[in-house]
Amino acid sequence: MTNRAAVGVCCAVFLLLLPYRAHAQWQWIGPPGGLLGGFAQDPSNPNTLYAVPQASPASLFKSTDHGQHWARMSSVGVYPYGMCIHPTSPSTLYVVGGSIRRSTNGGSSWSSVNVPASYYLLDLVLQPGNPSILHAAGYRYDQALQMPLLAHLKSTNGGADWTTKELTTTYGYPYAVVVDPANTQVVYVCGHVESGGNYYGKVFKSSNGGTDFVDKTGVITGYVYDLAHDPVTAGKLYAVSGSGIYRTTDGGSTWTRNTGYVPSPERIAICPSSPSMLYVGTSMGGVYKSTDGGVVWTPAASGIYGTRAMGLIVENSSNVFFATTAGVFGTTDGGTSWSCCNAGLSATRITSVRHAPSNPAVVYVGISGEAVYKTTTAGQGSVTWERIPDFYSCTEVADIAVSETSPDVLYALEGGT
Repeated sequence: MTNRAAVGVCCAVFLLLLPYRAHAQWQWIGPPGGLLGGFAQDPSNPNTLYAVPQASPASLFKSTDHGQHWARMSSVGVYPYGMCIHPTSPSTLYVVGGSIRRSTNGGSSWSSVNVPASYYLLDLVLQPGNPSILHAAGYRYDQALQMPLLAHLKSTNGGADWTTKELTTTYGYPYAVVVDPANTQVVYVCGHVESGGNYYGKVFKSSNGGTDFVDKTGVITGYVYDLAHDPVTAGKLYAVSGSGIYRTTDGGSTWTRNTGYVPSPERIAICPSSPSMLYVGTSMGGVYKSTDGGVVWTPAASGIYGTRAMGLIVENSSNVFFATTAGVFGTTDGGTSWSCCNAGLSATRITSVRHAPSNPAVVYVGISGEAVYKTTTAGQGSVTWERIPDFYSCTEVADIAVSETSPDVLYALEGGT
């Protein structure tokens, strides 16, 4: 066959495929769940929840039935690290991921919020009592030093204009910002810094609304990943670091570490109606609970799987939501038992997918940071998935091979992707 003839055949095949290509459609079939970058609950309607998966660009998912079902709303346009909702105008949502996106119609559409050049934001809160004042934890990347400088940013007009305050003169990376509800001039920012080749966690405090900051780390060791302020008591603050959970009742002048073992805590949340009740999510996907103001912590994660602590919402003393790499879990009994709340949430990161040659209805997929899932209903109208119990240590399956003759015999390659 001549080259010209071969080209003619290829073109003919392509033309024959055009009608199929024009009408081909993709349908999401799961597995549901996945890694979140933003997670929030409507303060005026607890049945309404929002989730933003860690992807770029990210999609916004919304639940109107208390997490039982999720539906995709829109594309947000940033790789998200956090999310917050206006307390008195709950149709106004903010997602932070380097820059800031804002929605004023419940997530149907998004617009950009002005952010100063060279600043990258990782956490955002609205000031209690005056939500037009925004506080952000971020960093400015210094081109001369070739490193990030930890910073606090503040806007008093909803993000139109900002003032900035750099908290470090060398390497500094932020994680969270909180405001004391009883005295909104008090602001805290946490993260970690580098000094002499070593890295240290830090807590900085401002007593004048963000104009000046002082180091209030004290005895805290390990990277400080999260902060939570008591909703009614001034100066009562909790800090979560890689070494434990610390609490202060005097605005950071003195800190006390938790009693007992809590492995690698990452996120903390306080029950709004009972401030002595707190929950912590760990990097292993576990949940711990304290009922005495953070002194003693006990495991409370029955039914949760996956790793990391991607989101934690304490609605009241009974209802809590926790997000891991496997998606969203909910409890209605204060953490005694948890159930999966992932229906319709399509955020899983699939590292491998293989069907069984002897039975095409059997398909295995590896989920990043999570597990291997199996379906025996591939190609049917309704595809259901079963989670295969953990059999590896690094939570990553790079590839899967299925036996030519048996759909139940498979091999998995453990490791990064």
